[in-house]
Amino acid sequence: MCYFPWSNITTVGIINYPTSEPLLTCLLPEIELLAIQNGRHHFNISLMIKYENKINETFVSSTPKQVRVYHRTEYAISIYTMIRNKRNEIIDWIEYHRMIGIGHFYLYDNLSEDDIHIFLKYYLDQNIVTIIKWPFKPIQNEHWNMIQSASMNHVLKNFGPFNKWMGYFDTDEYFQLNNTNEKLILSGKTSLVELLEQSFPETKFPGGVQFYNCPISCFLSENEILSSRHLNIFQKCNSIVEPRDCYTRRKLFIRPRNVPFMQNIHALESGIIFSPNNGLSNLGQFRHYHYGIIGAKGDQRDKFDDSMKNFIANSTQRISLFYRALCPEPKIH
Repeated sequence: MCYFPWSNITTVGIINYPTSEPLLTCLLPEIELLAIQNGRHHFNISLMIKYENKINETFVSSTPKQVRVYHRTEYAISIYTMIRNKRNEIIDWIEYHRMIGIGHFYLYDNLSEDDIHIFLKYYLDQNIVTIIKWPFKPIQNEHWNMIQSASMNHVLKNFGPFNKWMGYFDTDEYFQLNNTNEKLILSGKTSLVELLEQSFPETKFPGGVQFYNCPISCFLSENEILSSRHLNIFQKCNSIVEPRDCYTRRKLFIRPRNVPFMQNIHALESGIIFSPNNGLSNLGQFRHYHYGIIGAKGDQRDKFDDSMKNFIANSTQRISLFYRALCPEPKIH
């Protein structure tokens, strides 16, 4: 039996075993469904499990659990990524991409232990972020990428139809516009979606577009970076290690309604037409931020990159606002 405390209604549940793990299906009461349709983000449920023996039967109730509801809202552009214990760096990533026009973030949580759903409640309540629990481990002797590939297709099938564009990249990768388009977006004269549509028309590139992904080094240990909350990532990481390998880990913005499946986060499958190998001259590129000294000896730094300086002040302010919302200052009476 499935008991819903908010509506005080009990419905019959059905247990199936499609795999070694049981699958429980509960009928959602109409009043609970109506509340969800009106914007409610979760419902609570308690399971009443019946045990039978020759003498009698008993019911054992479980502790009520909160179940998050995934609202399938339409967005012009969103980002998919898979995360594990990323709370110390994800706010910089979310706020920067919101600044350049990203409307939503689908975060596939693979066994995090940092209470990310509590930490990001501010975004969850505003429908800026959707967190999908993805508690899977790879089969023995198989690479963990199979877990990521499965999540890439899950987001494609479940949320792709509600998005015109969808980015597929990691939380240490930032999409950087070239100078001309950066100014257009920051001034409000255009949007990222409009730029993508103009530069890579659907009639020519129905699958989407692939961009170079260039490494930027932080020249700090990971612990030092994560502890320096007074600086955002554009201040902490601005060193270019030469030569930059921008070509092996390219990432994508796709048109999900035209992509039947995803096997590789770096490129679309054969037969799906997309625009490959684009850089700053063709709109933008990804910046892949490395922790630690990557490819350099000692404190050697080949050159500095201040091309993201226009975002520092606004990004710092937005990050500060998030933390104030998360931990408001006590009121003085």
